[in-house]
Amino acid sequence: REERKARYAEAQQKRAVLEVAMSQTRTNLGSLVQERQYLEAELTRMTAERRSSEDAARESGHARGEEEERVTELVALKEEKRAVMEAVRTKLHAAEIEWTALDEKFRSGEALLAGMRESLTGKQATIEERRRRIATYEETAAGLEQAVEEGRGAIEAAAVDLALKQEEIDRHLGENAAMYARLATVEEALKEKHRLEADEVARVSDLRLAAQRVEMDLEHLDSTIYQKYEIHPSETAGREESGEDDDGDLDAWEARAGEVRARMAAIGEVNLASLEEHRELAERHAFLLSQKEDLEKSLEDLAKAIQRINRTTRERFSAAFDNINRKFQEIFPKLFLGGRAYLTLLDEGNLLESGVEIVAQPPGKKLQSLNLLSGGEKALTAISLIFSIFLVKPSPFCLLDEADAPLDDANIDRFNSIVREMSSNYQFLLITHNKRTMELADVLYGITMEKPGVSKVVSVNFQS
Repeated sequence: REERKARYAEAQQKRAVLEVAMSQTRTNLGSLVQERQYLEAELTRMTAERRSSEDAARESGHARGEEEERVTELVALKEEKRAVMEAVRTKLHAAEIEWTALDEKFRSGEALLAGMRESLTGKQATIEERRRRIATYEETAAGLEQAVEEGRGAIEAAAVDLALKQEEIDRHLGENAAMYARLATVEEALKEKHRLEADEVARVSDLRLAAQRVEMDLEHLDSTIYQKYEIHPSETAGREESGEDDDGDLDAWEARAGEVRARMAAIGEVNLASLEEHRELAERHAFLLSQKEDLEKSLEDLAKAIQRINRTTRERFSAAFDNINRKFQEIFPKLFLGGRAYLTLLDEGNLLESGVEIVAQPPGKKLQSLNLLSGGEKALTAISLIFSIFLVKPSPFCLLDEADAPLDDANIDRFNSIVREMSSNYQFLLITHNKRTMELADVLYGITMEKPGVSKVVSVNFQS
């Protein structure tokens, strides 16, 4: 750009010099024309004087000698006039030649200047167009950066929320496991308490039955005593207090009493606090059940959220996969000058965990997997896929690190053609050792190492 400005200024300077030279030539030409007119007028005057002299000589013959002198003078003047006219014609011709040359130079300069103005206008239009594209790219980049920041913030927030949810789930799962263990312990304790209560109830029932039997036996004994000995039980009690009793009856009473004591000892002690313990265990059981329900609800909500995320992910992945596959089928024939290729899922029923297989058919070959292609064909197919992804989800620039290294000359030309085509809309940064790829660049940066361990950058701007 600076060189163009210098060339334009030089052309303007040359034009000014030519205009000055042409003006000077016009001035000199005017002077020569005036001198020619003066000489022609002088020649006319001298011719008239000669004619007058000839007329006078014819009238007076005695002045012939004087006339001859004047004729000689006129002849000399005529020769001088002829010489002057010849010099004037020579100068005029030279001036006309110089004028023609200067005019041609001026016209050439005007044409060059017009061409340079037109080129400058085109370059300015190109610069303005590139400025507009740069502004658009900057706006797009700003929008993309904002979207990326928003997406990154949303992802980070979702990741933090997911981590918190996972921690809460882990904590709830741990608490749930502990609660289940405690609940199992409590249930075992409740079962044991219920068993003990049932045993105690059975023992109480046995005691009641035993007491009823004892009472019935006592009543039967009282009735028997009364029927047999006509002694009232109150009298028997009076005798017991006074120590008067039949030895046989006393032995029977003692035996019966010992039997009752043995049965009561077998029943054991009655836990009077078992009802209160049962109530506390029932309350604890209800609390644990409510905690279990909360945990189950949290697990259900989390499962729904995971299902929703998986559903959205599957939808977006399916749409992106279809778009990339469609672009891949367009880019592949351009790079290979024919053939066809497509992407396929290894497990269409499980999109989130399915692998992707690349199937390609270069011109003159059969349809086969990517693993069966040559190194250059693999590289060119991978480049087709990269460009397809880039076209579906574009960015302000594309960085390729020695992507053309495995390609031969023919493939390099096709690679360069697609890069040249896409460079009208996107900026490419290429790291390469290939000279043909370097020819595409507007700006070339070379990395050298003049001193060990010290790198140096050398740049070349091809546009200027």
